[in-house]
Amino acid sequence: MSLGHGLSEMQRLQELWRSRLMCLYEAGRYHKVALLDLYLEALDPELYNSRLSNQGCDSAKDRSLLSNNDKLFKLQKAEVTNQVIRKIRDLPAAKLSQLLKSWERLTKGTMEVHEKIMELQSQMVSEDVKSHKAELTDISKRHINRRCLNVEKDACTSNDKAVTLAGQMIRDTMQPIECIPFHELICFKDVDNLQSVKFPDFHSRHDRSQ
Repeated sequence: MSLGHGLSEMQRLQELWRSRLMCLYEAGRYHKVALLDLYLEALDPELYNSRLSNQGCDSAKDRSLLSNNDKLFKLQKAEVTNQVIRKIRDLPAAKLSQLLKSWERLTKGTMEVHEKIMELQSQMVSEDVKSHKAELTDISKRHINRRCLNVEKDACTSNDKAVTLAGQMIRDTMQPIECIPFHELICFKDVDNLQSVKFPDFHSRHDRSQ
């Protein structure tokens, strides 16, 4: 990889990383999750490596990061991130719709994920229209109960898709800095500040202890 291409790719990944982190934070705000906690977990290279290894262990049927039985959650240690994504499944339709609007705004410029979010939004609108029509046409109590079950089923489908989408965003773009090519340029751009820090002299401490 050439230096120019590497720098361009690094900048692209940084933008993706920021937007995905903020998407998680928007989901976590409903449960008062701190941005710093998500940030620290996102920077952990061990968690990222575990995600990569988990992809090879799953069958083709449940290869996504987040399966319905939370299998991969148990294999990982990202407690805060896992908590946020699990809670997406429990969001009521109104809050899920608000969350998707936030994700749509945060992912502008990244077409693949942005299109999936808009597709999910369209699905929710379609489900809402269908439930409204059913509400107007169903007369008997039996029909009303059946409609309620269908609405609940559709809502679960939308929530599950949002959970899967969140998992894909983390798996595909939430790379720690050490995993990005040419990351040394980022690590050393504040070298002057690092040099101004007074680190303890471990050699002299070792000599005094002898």
